[in-house]
Amino acid sequence: SYTDRFVEKLDHRLMELGLKDNTIVCIVGDHAEALGEHGKFGHERIGFEEVLRIVWAMRSPTGLQAGARIDTPVSSIDVVPTLFSLLGFDEQAGAFDGQNALLPISPDRKVFFSGWVPAGPAGYMVGSKKYLYTPSVDEVSAYDLTGDPQELERLFVSDNQARLIAEVLVDWRKKTVFQPQQPERGKRLAFNNCHCTCAGHHPSTHHQQQRKPTQALHHPPGRTTNI
Repeated sequence: SYTDRFVEKLDHRLMELGLKDNTIVCIVGDHAEALGEHGKFGHERIGFEEVLRIVWAMRSPTGLQAGARIDTPVSSIDVVPTLFSLLGFDEQAGAFDGQNALLPISPDRKVFFSGWVPAGPAGYMVGSKKYLYTPSVDEVSAYDLTGDPQELERLFVSDNQARLIAEVLVDWRKKTVFQPQQPERGKRLAFNNCHCTCAGHHPSTHHQQQRKPTQALHHPPGRTTNI
């Protein structure tokens, strides 16, 4: 694939520059893609593994064993503290939301996930158990990925359990992804030249390049120049 060839070229270039043995390489996907596994295509408003399970591959001169694999559920918020640890920093002093994925992780840890659409699914993993809440239909479903990696058989969830799971996820979303007190619409300037706009819960950001003053140009009559 294109990505495989790109990574191969990057690896060769690092070797040519003499940097391969002292460079950390970290490859992380933003999302995967559904191809009809649950009757859906794309990656929006889908909470199944075909969208959530992404690539996270690393190579480091120290701290990593070639071919090692971590089977414990982790999240993209774990990337930064994990890299900090490989760089020799004490990641625990940074008060990160995530954890160092190279250290033992509690089996009771909740690994949360959510999309950007308020009515879309959200959930969390605890070991191999996965709990999914879909606000648009007010429904909670659960799966055990050890025996059902394709998420075809739902586990039984009582009404009381479903209510508690939904409350946990709604509360987490309010504190993280969707802050209820933010203005519905607005515009802010960040880092002097990044314009952040918000319409509902669909933010966007664009970079406005600062232009240097230019000297006025003089042209013969009848001629114009576009700049």
